[in-house]
Amino acid sequence: MKTGIYFYCIAAALSFLFADTKTFTLTDGTVITGTVLSETDSSLVINSQFGVITIDKSQLVKKKFSITLSSGEKLIGTKISEGEHILILNTQMGSITIQKKDIARITEIGKETVISSAGGTAYRRPYSLMDFLISGGASMKDTDFSLGEEQLIDLFFDPTGYTLPRSTLYLSGLSFGFGVTDKFQITTKWGGFFWGDMNLRPKIKIFESGNWEKQHAFSVGAHYHSRWNPNKYEWKSGITTIKQFTGSFGEYGSDNCPSGIYCWQQTAPAKDDTMHWGGFYKIGSKGYETPAYDYPSNYNAESTEVFYDYQPSESYDYSSNDNFLQMIEIFGAYTYSTARAGLRGRISHTLGGHVQKIIDNDENALYRAYYGLDVDINPKLKMIGEVFYDPYFLEYWQSNEYHSEKLSATAIEKPADVNPLHFDFGFMYALNETFRFGAAFSKTFHWILLEILNN
Repeated sequence: MKTGIYFYCIAAALSFLFADTKTFTLTDGTVITGTVLSETDSSLVINSQFGVITIDKSQLVKKKFSITLSSGEKLIGTKISEGEHILILNTQMGSITIQKKDIARITEIGKETVISSAGGTAYRRPYSLMDFLISGGASMKDTDFSLGEEQLIDLFFDPTGYTLPRSTLYLSGLSFGFGVTDKFQITTKWGGFFWGDMNLRPKIKIFESGNWEKQHAFSVGAHYHSRWNPNKYEWKSGITTIKQFTGSFGEYGSDNCPSGIYCWQQTAPAKDDTMHWGGFYKIGSKGYETPAYDYPSNYNAESTEVFYDYQPSESYDYSSNDNFLQMIEIFGAYTYSTARAGLRGRISHTLGGHVQKIIDNDENALYRAYYGLDVDINPKLKMIGEVFYDPYFLEYWQSNEYHSEKLSATAIEKPADVNPLHFDFGFMYALNETFRFGAAFSKTFHWILLEILNN
């Protein structure tokens, strides 16, 4: 008998854990979580952790929703009831039954807060950033929505499967663009214009399917640069010959000095030394460049008797480091997005990659593969993370530490701790559907992104 009771309790507990639990908020602030056992026009019978309780529907907080259908139609009203496949909405046109599979987007736009003296209902719209900053406590974490106001077309610098809606103008701190159609957009990184890099990045959405519960999108595109300033590196090493000078400086004002002020005397003939170099250099660079030398007038490499105005020194052409290249990039991105439980936004996963090829150059093609995650925290705030594999990418500190013009008498080996796997994360906040800003913490650098969209 005890065994039967034991298994019954376990079964009851498991059924409670795995049942379709819902949260009910009452007008006095009470919040109850449980499963619906039965429902009438005026009440709900709920199985909660406190036992079976009955809730008067008139005491439930009424939420006002905006629902956009896949057909483009839009409905606004309060939710009367919800089933596995349908949702019944009370609108100004009366009660409307909506098939869930037809819903593209559903967002809470207000809650019933007070009953006016005339018997009407007042609604409080979801909180904004200004509410949070001014009131010091409000948030939108309990707001129901299926899709945040920010649908990403890029994860930091890598694309997602989505494109800009038709006639949408996009401007950010890094780029701008335009939605030509709902499936085709053109963007560009305007920062490159300062050094003459005419670049265009067309992107076309091959397919998009699903509704508010599950979505799939796949896009491909290209990015052409006329004067690409590479942000990719590769290891180069080799041997070079440099000149070694031996000498001493004369005293100030010595009669031996040609100018009568200060001079240098070569005390041994100049000689050539073979040295090793190595480091990470920007793609397209030749690596370490053997320097030219600045010699005093009438310099004689074999003489040890002559005084010169100054010691011979190395001379580098630093402009050769500005290696602007023509480059074409081909990319593809697939995004899978699912609704979070309880209409708490979406979780989107993106898999993508690109291949870059320098035009009129025998360099190998450069490649990157990445996985990105973005999560709606509330309708306006999104968290973004990305992991990518790129053997040609260096963190900011690595590009400085592993690039040195110092020479060595022995061969310089490639560092063993250079990891091609990188990680970044950040946040995006949408003040509204047309203005948003974001910040990311990156091992490469900190950046702030502002975006303005205009439909």
